[in-house]
Amino acid sequence: MTSKKDIESILRNALGQLLGTPPHDLDIHKSLGRYGVDSAAAIQLTEQIGRDLGQDLPPTLFYEHETIAAAVRYLSTERANVEE
Repeated sequence: MTSKKDIESILRNALGQLLGTPPHDLDIHKSLGRYGVDSAAAIQLTEQIGRDLGQDLPPTLFYEHETIAAAVRYLSTERANVEE
């Protein structure tokens, strides 16, 4: 089972790797667009997170959920195997 904290860590690590930024420096409430993530990078990020979670994620994940916090909320409520 994957906890919300684990999902947040996966998202932070993937975004940090993409940006070359330490994951702990990322503001989970800041829009990915403010970090300079364009559509190609958002799709790349979604694919990486999907691999890390072992799930096929919609390519529109970060269009519909523009922050790490919003994506964590979505992933933790849409997935049956997430524990609170």
